[in-house]
Amino acid sequence: MDSQDAYYIALVLDPRFKTLLLEKELGPTTAPTIIGSIKETLHEQYPSNPLPELSTSRSNVDNKRQSLEARVLQKLQPQVIQRSDIDRYFEEGVVTVDESITGNEHWLFSWWNMHKDEYPRMAAAARDYLAIPAAEVAVERLFTRGRYLLGLRRSSLKSETIRKVMLLRDTYIWNTR
Repeated sequence: MDSQDAYYIALVLDPRFKTLLLEKELGPTTAPTIIGSIKETLHEQYPSNPLPELSTSRSNVDNKRQSLEARVLQKLQPQVIQRSDIDRYFEEGVVTVDESITGNEHWLFSWWNMHKDEYPRMAAAARDYLAIPAAEVAVERLFTRGRYLLGLRRSSLKSETIRKVMLLRDTYIWNTR
């Protein structure tokens, strides 16, 4: 999986869009391949818990005790096939969310927290993938304060003067705490 796949996975974790944006942007030939890769990656990274198996060590005596009616009913009942929550999430339609809810920047985390019982593995993926920053600008801004301190017009100052002003500013902030 490359870094672009991580962004694709983060994109499909928005229940309002799921795969719609990928299908629109990548087209009908590329989108199914990418979506299949996303599903495969999610199944690999978040394996399902194996279903408890029925004990096969039952003796023949137990089978003989079971009534004919119970055995017939057991065979007639349809076998329930458990689909993974990952497959269910992709198969179910998009979710309509009120705009008053999406105004909060953390609404998506809240949505996944509310639906973690319905989609446990997808909620785990949301917890992991939605924590990835979409851009590195925020980190870069932590380390570069010159533009905020000086502005565009004052950037013609000598670098030594800028360093001294920034040092004075940091010292002032440190002492006022």
